[in-house]
Amino acid sequence: ADSFNAGVGNDYIRILGDDFQFVDGGLGADILGLAGSNFNLNLSSVIDKIHGIETISLYGVGDNSLTLTAQDVIDLSDETNTLKIKGNAGDSVVGLSSGWTDGGVHGNFHTYTQGDAVLLIGVDVTTDFPII
Repeated sequence: ADSFNAGVGNDYIRILGDDFQFVDGGLGADILGLAGSNFNLNLSSVIDKIHGIETISLYGVGDNSLTLTAQDVIDLSDETNTLKIKGNAGDSVVGLSSGWTDGGVHGNFHTYTQGDAVLLIGVDVTTDFPII
């Protein structure tokens, strides 16, 4: 299994599956990119192996998806409780925890919050969240 420790700076780390050993973006604005087609990354199952990531890019050959909880968003970055998710039509994000608040669209991103967790999801990405 592969591992990546970026250190200081803005990094783009691309993964092909969830069988990696460790990914640490370090300090800076770091992006985790999902490569491949029909790749579903469940953050809850790998959150102990990913740190220092501020953006997840779902762009790939085909439709990719991300499944997460509010706690995953908080645990993912060392610098902020905000996660930006970029993608295109066909990509999706599923929120497993209930209680998300829909903050509306601001620019190219749809905002969702739950407690300290903030999600900024690209407007072209399909979402499935239990909203209050």
